Amino acid sequence: MADASCRILCTGDLHLGRYPSRTQSRDRAWAADSVWADTVSYAVEQAVDVVALTGDVVDDQNKRYEALGPLQRGLRRLEEAGIPVVAVAGNHDFDALPRLAEMVEAEHFHLLGRGGSGAP
Repeated sequence: MADASCRILCTGDLHLGRYPSRTQSRDRAWAADSVWADTVSYAVEQAVDVVALTGDVVDDQNKRYEALGPLQRGLRRLEEAGIPVVAVAGNHDFDALPRLAEMVEAEHFHLLGRGGSGAP
């Protein structure tokens, strides 16, 4: 096992449903859903073993349906590529991410710490 490797793509603070406020450009490439789509594409192109989402996947100001579509599309594409996704909630989505996790249709999506436990 010492020479076994695991390629992990780790990202956090996606804040799906939010547009960055500190950029001068209104280019859609800067929107959180575009960055998520690019992240998913990179994970598929690089054939990573797992994607880790380390909190604040969605934003506390737009934490409901604005995030569901982009999240679902990305998870579906990763699932089609056989790439599991492991996530933990952050301070902006501790209440919303568990609800979204129940709504998404992805067998390879695992939200850790649901209900304060370490179990998915």
